[in-house]
Amino acid sequence: MLAPDAVEYHLHRGHLLYRKGEFSAAAEAINRAAALDPASQAAKRAQLDLLLADGRVTDATAIGGELLRAFPEDEASAEAVLRVLNRRLDTIDGDYVVLGDRTGRLRRPPHPVPGFTEQLRSQGRIVHALIIRETRTRFGDSRLGYGWALLEPILHIALLSAVFSLLMRGSPPIGANFFVFYYTGLIRYYGANP
Repeated sequence: MLAPDAVEYHLHRGHLLYRKGEFSAAAEAINRAAALDPASQAAKRAQLDLLLADGRVTDATAIGGELLRAFPEDEASAEAVLRVLNRRLDTIDGDYVVLGDRTGRLRRPPHPVPGFTEQLRSQGRIVHALIIRETRTRFGDSRLGYGWALLEPILHIALLSAVFSLLMRGSPPIGANFFVFYYTGLIRYYGANP
């Protein structure tokens, strides 16, 4: 007795039609099985294999993702998705390294050691990038913030120089000029505490 609404019936029918070479009829049968039971693991794997045989790797990859999401612990599903990924890797042009296959890794030639001027340029680019990053994160919300970054230490030094020159009657503890004395101390402070 035939059971046209049973998932297994359509799956077996699809497999038989596929072996006979009737691919469109096999696709219809397998798609019918998947429509009858969308959560069927066997139907999803059969769809994946059929799409892969038809050369529709992108569609097979999408179904493979659904299969792994629904059945993450199933080894048969993982093997089916691995077949899709291997096919996908075969279609990529260029060199790639499979992380699990360490014996066949190609050795890349070593990079030449850069000269002194190239190292200086590289350091300059790094310092420039760090300065840009710092100013944008601290003062990037407004254009006035960039001015404040310069104005704040100048005002701080001028205020401290004026106050302490009045309190200490014009002579700093070290040196001859209050401005230079406080400038050297505050620049170090601002450099350490941005």
